[in-house]
Amino acid sequence: MDIAALKKEAKNKKTLPMRLLELASTPDPTVQYAVANNPNTPLTALEYLSGHGKWTILKAVASNPNASAAILEKLAGHQQPTVVQAVAASIHAPSALLETLVKHPELNVRLALTENQSLTPRLYELLSQDPDSQVRLYTALRVDCPALVLSNLAKDSDEITRSAVAFAFNTPLAVRLELAKDPVKRVRSRAVNFMKTHP
Repeated sequence: MDIAALKKEAKNKKTLPMRLLELASTPDPTVQYAVANNPNTPLTALEYLSGHGKWTILKAVASNPNASAAILEKLAGHQQPTVVQAVAASIHAPSALLETLVKHPELNVRLALTENQSLTPRLYELLSQDPDSQVRLYTALRVDCPALVLSNLAKDSDEITRSAVAFAFNTPLAVRLELAKDPVKRVRSRAVNFMKTHP
């Protein structure tokens, strides 16, 4: 068995889905990892690989655009936080599943949620209430963060988060004007600078 040749075939985006399904059952984990990473890998192969023990392969499965909601729900309960992070960042993960991950004990999982490109207004709201200031900050830094969420974050106890809100495009003018009077100079400066550069 030429592992190098199989791995090359598994990586190739022109490899047919049926062949990728065959390659998924190859016992070599490097070949399986390559299959899990291939955007043309069919759902059947991903379902097979989602039962694999190696977390590196499971993370690749969770990141694959063909991973189904059922696979992502299964992997969201994995003990390895890196696998759950991949689920949290997946644009294919159902909103209900992402809402459960908002309460995940691992900070990096919740931070991965702030990078997800399919966040709903409800998810933004939940992330803005996170006990860790890093999560609230990265939520405020999202260019598509809703105005209502930014308005709430303008009252955040963390000055770096308030500073991010002061310079966010979606921050309402009335809120920005209030931030221009913030007790912290850094926050005030960011609000004033935004208004000067974006009259």
